[in-house]
Amino acid sequence: MELFINYLRLISVLKRGDDLEQMEIKMIKKIQKGDIRAFEEMVKKYELIVYKIAFKSVGNEEDAKDVTQEAFLKIHKNISKFNFQSKFSTWLYRIVANTAIDFLRKKKTVYSIDQNIEGEEGEFKREIADENEMNQPEKNLEKNEIKLEVQSAILGLSIEHRTVLILREYQNLSYDEISNILGIKVGTVKSRIKRARENLKDKLLETSYLNNKKYEGRE
Repeated sequence: MELFINYLRLISVLKRGDDLEQMEIKMIKKIQKGDIRAFEEMVKKYELIVYKIAFKSVGNEEDAKDVTQEAFLKIHKNISKFNFQSKFSTWLYRIVANTAIDFLRKKKTVYSIDQNIEGEEGEFKREIADENEMNQPEKNLEKNEIKLEVQSAILGLSIEHRTVLILREYQNLSYDEISNILGIKVGTVKSRIKRARENLKDKLLETSYLNNKKYEGRE
C-alpha cells in the first residue's frame, strides 16, 4: 500500500511539472506574438535568477543591474528565434552568461584579491579575522566572512573559469546543460570546472583566515 501511495505521489509531482512546462510554453508563445504582459510575467519569474548570475559574474550591484537589463533586452529581441528544442531556462542562461562575459571583456576589469568587494548589502573591506575573533561563537559572522572571501576569490578567476563555476555551483546545472549554454564540449566543461576549483582553492588558501578550511566543489 505504501509503495502504491508513493507511486501516486510521484505521478502527481510529474503531472505538476508537465503542467508548469505547458504553462511556460504558452507564455513564451504569447511573447513571440508580441504580448507585453506575458513578457513581464517571464521577467518576474526569472529576474532574480538572472540578477544572481550577473552579480556573481561581475561582482557589484550596479554592473549586475546593467547586465540583467541588457540580458532581458536580448531575450526580448531574440525570443522569436526560440524553437522549443531545448529548455527555455537553458536558452535564457546562455544569453545571461554570454551577456556577462561580453560585459567583462569590454570592461576589461582586473579584480584584485585585496580590493574591496561589494555585497548585496553594500561594499565590504576584506579583513582577515584575528585569532581571538575566530574563537568567538558568532557563527553568522564567520559565515559572512567566508562568503565574502569566496566571492572575492571567484572574482579573481578568469572569465571562463568564473562562468562555469557559477553555473555549476550556484545554479546547480549539469555538465550537459553548461555545455549547451556555453557551446563547448562536455569534456571542456569538466576540465574548466576542475581547473576553476583548483584556482579558487589556491586563492582561498592565500588568506590566513581560510588557510585551514578546505573548499570542495560538487561532483
